[in-house]
Amino acid sequence: MSRPNSKLPLRMSRPEMGWAARTLLVWTVLVGCGGAQKAVYTDPDFDDHALREGGLIVGAVVVAPSVADTTGTDDPLTLGENLRRRLSEESSLTLVGPAQALLAGDVDEYAGILDQYARSARLAAPALGALSRRRPLGRYVLLGRIDIDEVERTHEQTRYDQEDRIRFEIELLSRHHVGLSVDVFDLRDQKIVWSATFDRRLQVRVRRFTHEVLVDEVDNAPIEELQVIRDRIRELGYPTPPTRREVLAHLYGDVAEALPITN
Repeated sequence: MSRPNSKLPLRMSRPEMGWAARTLLVWTVLVGCGGAQKAVYTDPDFDDHALREGGLIVGAVVVAPSVADTTGTDDPLTLGENLRRRLSEESSLTLVGPAQALLAGDVDEYAGILDQYARSARLAAPALGALSRRRPLGRYVLLGRIDIDEVERTHEQTRYDQEDRIRFEIELLSRHHVGLSVDVFDLRDQKIVWSATFDRRLQVRVRRFTHEVLVDEVDNAPIEELQVIRDRIRELGYPTPPTRREVLAHLYGDVAEALPITN
């Protein structure tokens, strides 16, 4: 009978002494690695009633300068509109979108406000004052900022001890990690009334191949240092990671759940 044991590293027999390897393309699955949300601040007067009475503008979702935008298509207004749609689906609120907010005043001024928020995740008094000229659209404006956008490619192995050999199952994984900060500004009182950060990881896990090998002797060399394993991983390649939009779809749902909105 085989028994799993992934803790004890081994030195394997040389390839010419009995490598037996086979490739198994078993399954691919998109897995949510959990999300975290931390409400940093909530004004005591900011609630569902205030939102419905004052109205909410979803201004944009910007990307921090430290985050490399590899998509080439996710502009702040598009990202913000996707968030507005998700919030609309989760509530009965009538929300003003980014395009309407942009066109409600000076376009260059609005671009400057978004640039300041992208760089600092804050708005100085002059920028908040300028943003307040959109107040006829709604009392509150929501801005989001992507603070983290990282892709990780790695592999994991499980060892099974058998009578005369060891079987290793090698799984290749690709993860996409996105962090999002969200602030709601009160345009009437010129202050932040709600602030939170959100964090999500999605991964694609593929069980790609197994290796069976006759054991030469126990050693301290870890399995990932075996050249034959590294070569096989390089040959097969890691799975395509989830896209940023896929991770953001989960994050936008987290934002909808966290905001003080009664459905």
